[in-house]
Amino acid sequence: MGAGPGRGRDYSVAGKVAEYFGLRRPILGVLTDGAMRDLVAESGLGLMADPDNVDGVAERIAGIADARGPERLIAPNDAFLRSFDRRTTARRMAAILRRAGAEGPRP
Repeated sequence: MGAGPGRGRDYSVAGKVAEYFGLRRPILGVLTDGAMRDLVAESGLGLMADPDNVDGVAERIAGIADARGPERLIAPNDAFLRSFDRRTTARRMAAILRRAGAEGPRP
């Protein structure tokens, strides 16, 4: 997995992005450098544009409109997207809680 939360890029990432990943639909990523951009790009769902490049954003939107279905423009990274499945995240959280419970309170 690329850079993301906890890897020195950003403090947090919008939770809504996991919902978009679950839908496996194209995401117009008009994003600055950071964890959110990394995640959307790694998902294979991102149609990326630099927010400081107005003409580039307009070209990306025109390209999506011309594609007659932006699904044709993406290549979902299934292994990466599975890591956002609610069952996967629930298993991870359960493992973290079991470890925390086994360690007990800090002295």
